[in-house]
Amino acid sequence: MRAIRLAAEITEDRKLTVELPADVAEGPAEVIVLIPDDAFAARQARARQLQRNYRAWKNEFDAWVASHDASIPVPSAESLRREHMYDDRV
Repeated sequence: MRAIRLAAEITEDRKLTVELPADVAEGPAEVIVLIPDDAFAARQARARQLQRNYRAWKNEFDAWVASHDASIPVPSAESLRREHMYDDRV
């Protein structure tokens, strides 16, 4: 038996459509559907979906960047030095 890993989305009407590689012959097949059951797996599925659509990923990333308060000053390079952060341990 040959296994093929495919990513797919389940629609609201509970349907799943997959497109198999051209080298898969017609005939019977066994299908196992693995559904993420935790937040991490859901984020991974969302990341895979965004990877398929770079423009959507870029738009979401740009929106995330824009959601940060630009009035907060950027820390100076000196303040990020280890000696500055842990001056009591040097």
